Amino acid sequence: MAGVPSRKKKIEQIIQFENFQVCLHEAQEAFDESIVHELINETENDLKNNIKYLLKWIDRWPLIDIID
Repeated sequence: MAGVPSRKKKIEQIIQFENFQVCLHEAQEAFDESIVHELINETENDLKNNIKYLLKWIDRWPLIDIID
């Protein structure tokens, strides 16, 4: 069946989704809600918009000298 994910692939996708959900939940519990952002990548357009969002965020991030 072309286009239908294999059983193994589907299980891997479910496990990956669950892992991301756990990470998101832990971040929401540990940090202020204003700094935790969930990005949805269901479509190619979502992915492109999220990349633009992240690049803008990186450009605005203050430069911190971590080495000292």
